[in-house]
Amino acid sequence: MFRFDAHHFVGVCANIGQLLMDLRTDHIPQEMSAKIADDGVALIGKHCEELGLELSAQQAKRVNAKDAILQAISIQNPSPLNQLEASLRDLLQRVSDEMAARLFLHVPINKARYYEPKEPPFGQAVFDGFPSAIDDVFEAGNCLALDRDTAVVFHLMRVMEAGLKVLGKELGIPYAPSWESYLRQIGTIVEGDWKSKTADERARQPLYKELAGDLQAVKFAWRNPTMHIIKKYDADEAAQIYAAVKQFMNRLADAGLHE
Repeated sequence: MFRFDAHHFVGVCANIGQLLMDLRTDHIPQEMSAKIADDGVALIGKHCEELGLELSAQQAKRVNAKDAILQAISIQNPSPLNQLEASLRDLLQRVSDEMAARLFLHVPINKARYYEPKEPPFGQAVFDGFPSAIDDVFEAGNCLALDRDTAVVFHLMRVMEAGLKVLGKELGIPYAPSWESYLRQIGTIVEGDWKSKTADERARQPLYKELAGDLQAVKFAWRNPTMHIIKKYDADEAAQIYAAVKQFMNRLADAGLHE
């Protein structure tokens, strides 16, 4: 799948349509019309190839607008222009027919920023600190843009799992077989006696408690219902969960926690 510049494509088709009206008028020199026609046909042929419109691309290659116009000028015979007009009309019709046989999806402008963004959607710190979550962060945004709302949450739960493991590692839990096991051990640690810890460690205990609480809430509110096919999500819910997971991952990154 690739980005299709519909505005540009429509503009090229409109230019060729305009050329059909201008060919027999005097307000555009025919020499200039020859260049406009050639440039327009070449550009639409390029777009047709990119879209896989094979018949249209072949027709564009066959259209030699410049030669037809210059020949008509040199011999003062409308026949080459008639042939050019017919070729251009055929080209536009082929484009129309082939486009009608394809599916194009429109991403609303308020969601377009989520689809394949140029910048890391959760910020550079999360991008750098959680490489295992990068693909799921981007896919969550793509799904959000395409209204695949339950899929958004699936990807976000995988992102949260990267954060869960990092918090567990920070607290001395190298591995646990499940979310439940991680959260149980994390809860035991953060709610335990920290008197023997250093001053810096004790200062971070409230943060660890808050992060553990966030994970516990996610487990019951979103992860379990998602993974066990209890719930599906709508667009508003998916957007809210996206924002919440983004905030959680940034809290980890801002605290210096990373993979």
